[in-house]
Amino acid sequence: MPDPLKNIPPGVGNALAITYVAQLVMAMPVTAASVLAPRVAPALGVSPSMLGVYMAVLWAGATVSSMASGALLARVAPVRALQLCLLAAVAGALLTATGNLALMAAGALLLGFGAGPEVPASVQLLTRVTTAGNRPLVFAIKHTGWTLGSATVGALGPALALALGWQGSVIVFGAASALAALAIEPGRRRFDPGHVACAPQRGAMFESLRAIARSGGLRRITIVAVVLTVAFNAYMAFLVSLFVVELGYTLALAGTIFSIGNLGVIVGRIGCGSIAGRWIEPGALLLIIGFGMAFLAAVVGLATPQWPIVAVAIAAILFGMVGGGWFGVCLSEIARLAPPDQVGLVTGGVLVFHYLTIIVAPLGFAAIAAGFGYGWGFLVVAAVTALGLLPMLALARR
Repeated sequence: MPDPLKNIPPGVGNALAITYVAQLVMAMPVTAASVLAPRVAPALGVSPSMLGVYMAVLWAGATVSSMASGALLARVAPVRALQLCLLAAVAGALLTATGNLALMAAGALLLGFGAGPEVPASVQLLTRVTTAGNRPLVFAIKHTGWTLGSATVGALGPALALALGWQGSVIVFGAASALAALAIEPGRRRFDPGHVACAPQRGAMFESLRAIARSGGLRRITIVAVVLTVAFNAYMAFLVSLFVVELGYTLALAGTIFSIGNLGVIVGRIGCGSIAGRWIEPGALLLIIGFGMAFLAAVVGLATPQWPIVAVAIAAILFGMVGGGWFGVCLSEIARLAPPDQVGLVTGGVLVFHYLTIIVAPLGFAAIAAGFGYGWGFLVVAAVTALGLLPMLALARR
């Protein structure tokens, strides 16, 4: 069996390691609130639904900072930008750990400010050292860092909360970001020299959006990113609820299927990154992924308690494997389509729409689920995904 890593030059490994570590530890304080919510809410005397407000503030901060990432990368080189993102995450974790609701909101905002420019800075660094042939795989491997970081919080968070309290657990995850900021300093000395800092021009915060508007290819990849975000976000946010509420599965069974599906996400990311550009054109692969997610969302949405559990589990795991591959391939396409000196800026602009979708799409799904059920929610997601990609398919054929 061929080894997909053999096509990655050894020199790329250092840059990949820097961006991987940065994303892995960034995921920890960002996802800690979701894992620790059952302990945090009673301790603060609030409803667990307040987690939704916290996460909305966090992703709103990520949206704004993504829009401003071009200005940040004009002033500082990419590894220094990653260090600043990690320090913002440290500050956000410390404010969250205070347990004061107002300070926790400020902490969520800072976590978002750190998470937003992390991907554009990583893309700018990796684009410098990769080629069109190995870029999809490198980007795919890099983005498994978020999944591994989230899984680490899921595995260690409850135990740390039991030993140190929820606040101590959040501080530990924030400390990991501080250590990572120090650990990648040698990479800053290697990759950042030669960067010419320049003050962003007036209105630079919106330049990323203007760059997308000027390019038909970037407009299309942004639409694809939004559509695939809708589908994958539904999988990550509502699959367990569908299993428990409508199919009658135990939480343990639903969680087990979901955990296996998340391992499939990692397999899907590396698998799609391996074949993109080598055997399948990346744009075509994104369409295949999208229509695959639409089909599997429909299968999951049509499931009833009478269906064999094994069949439903296979569909859910395949949903994770297929859906997991899109983000790395999408980032590599953005890097290919963007002007060479605007890769980080354009990536930030596309991520603005990605993060806005993360905020808005769950609200729409929740409204459908409240009125008609989770199954109908997944059926609507399937329809939105397929219909959203049809114009892209027509353009690809043309």
